[in-house]
Amino acid sequence: MLGGQTVEQRDREKEIGALAVVHCSEDRAKLRRCFRNSWLGWCSKEQKAFWDCFNKVNRTPLNRGIGSLNKGTGIFHRRGTG
Repeated sequence: MLGGQTVEQRDREKEIGALAVVHCSEDRAKLRRCFRNSWLGWCSKEQKAFWDCFNKVNRTPLNRGIGSLNKGTGIFHRRGTG
């Protein structure tokens, strides 16, 4: 156990985070473009859109035991079922 979490919990959180980044890739791309093209990085609308998406994926009730995220639908499939 490290930092109050087991290795399995940390690995699961990493997997969920990676899936959230994939699922929210369009919002992430818009945010990155904004940062690249903005002198001061004023991208609050893009930041909010990305983090809202990311947090929605992380809070999805079925996010435990997931194997893949059906991109674009927000539907999670358990390993071996889809």
